[in-house]
Amino acid sequence: PVFAVEDSEIEAELARLQDRNARLVPVEDRAAESGDTANIDFEGFLNDEPFEGGKGEGHDLVLGSNSFIPGFEDQVVGHNVDEEFDISVTFPEDYGSEELAGQEAVFKVKINSLKCKELPDLDDDFAMDVSEFDTLAEYKQSIRQRLEESAAKSAEQTFENNVLEKVVADTEIDIPHSMIHSEMDQMVRYQQQQMRNQGIELEQYLGFIGQTMEEYTHTLHEPAERQLKMQLVLKAIAKEEGLHLNEEEKNVEIENLASQTGLSVDEVKRQIGDREFFFENALNRKAIALLTEHAIAVDPPAEIELETENTEE
Repeated sequence: PVFAVEDSEIEAELARLQDRNARLVPVEDRAAESGDTANIDFEGFLNDEPFEGGKGEGHDLVLGSNSFIPGFEDQVVGHNVDEEFDISVTFPEDYGSEELAGQEAVFKVKINSLKCKELPDLDDDFAMDVSEFDTLAEYKQSIRQRLEESAAKSAEQTFENNVLEKVVADTEIDIPHSMIHSEMDQMVRYQQQQMRNQGIELEQYLGFIGQTMEEYTHTLHEPAERQLKMQLVLKAIAKEEGLHLNEEEKNVEIENLASQTGLSVDEVKRQIGDREFFFENALNRKAIALLTEHAIAVDPPAEIELETENTEE
């Protein structure tokens, strides 16, 4: 089926591109407004005493980005370049630092400069700058096609997920607690690595949001159990239906991994050896494809509109 894409979606995509390709120009004839980038110096005080981490110089702050303490950016709006002023804020109760959580603070602020975004015109020149197309009309058509393909893929993925969730929900499996806790530990290790890749430790991040490692791990019990149940169901389906990967399909998986890791195909093969579990994800995809092939899509139940009668007194 063809998935309709509204004109508003195309316009929104173009607006995002405009924003990404905007240039910052100095503001000299007005006060700061939401959306401006204000270069500021600031220093925070608790009870007239400066506190650690509360000082910055030459910091670019996008007003309205909500990247500072609630209420800070709003109070910069309306002030002018070279103006010095005080801002009063209250740190959130769940702020990462216990010393500052819930505390009232005063920041002394100076605006060094203001800049605002200047958006490029949406015309043929813009289309040529950001794409391989010569006209804006052609570029809009390519956006529509891409969004339609994305919508179709998303719908297919949603259908697969719904089918799998239904099968799993209708299957009774008693999973040992040791397996669930092992899966939870694996989830924690994965999340730790993901956070490290972003330059932060998981424990540090949890501190920012006011959560302990024990509390975080506890939240993983249900998703870990669901993940294990899904894996066991798919494994059972593959076994029951006699699903397997032929050599060509295995080679595709190996070539994909080689491309992702930058290793040679021979090196990947050497590392895999005879460990068949490497191909479990591909076999699971086969099982999911079999399920969706035989599944019947049904419309969600229609919402019942309750009629209300107005009685006149």
